[in-house]
Amino acid sequence: MMTENYAIKELILNFRKQKITKSNNMELQNIVVAGSGVLGYQIAFQTAFHGYNVYVYDINDEVLDKAKAKFNGLS
Repeated sequence: MMTENYAIKELILNFRKQKITKSNNMELQNIVVAGSGVLGYQIAFQTAFHGYNVYVYDINDEVLDKAKAKFNGLS
């Protein structure tokens, strides 16, 4: 689990270093949300609502199951 947390932190740090602008010619299609609590759930929902493929990651299976139930209730 420590390795996974380290990998997520590295991913976030590397992402922050990049400046994503329209001039990069980068089109985002797949989005990963780290955490499915109150904020992560809302980010995932809004991102999916706007047409992106969303993958949600959480280290707590119980919280992830609750988020899945909420998503299923909205569909």
